[in-house]
Amino acid sequence: EFPVPISTLKFFGAPIDFISIDLEANVITFLEVKSGNAVLSDKQKQIKKIIEAGAVKFVEVRINENGVSIK
Repeated sequence: EFPVPISTLKFFGAPIDFISIDLEANVITFLEVKSGNAVLSDKQKQIKKIIEAGAVKFVEVRINENGVSIK
């Protein structure tokens, strides 16, 4: 059984394969797909630790005729 609803998957590519945004379950999941004996790269391991530590941000950037603002 797949760990998230397939309909929630968004392809990211690199360095993480997919992001699942499940608004019904109120959860965002990062997914890395491996086959055979493949292992996480050092960068993927670092990303996993950052996510598990909760050091994830949401930043809203606004661009208009006056320039860029970050909220």
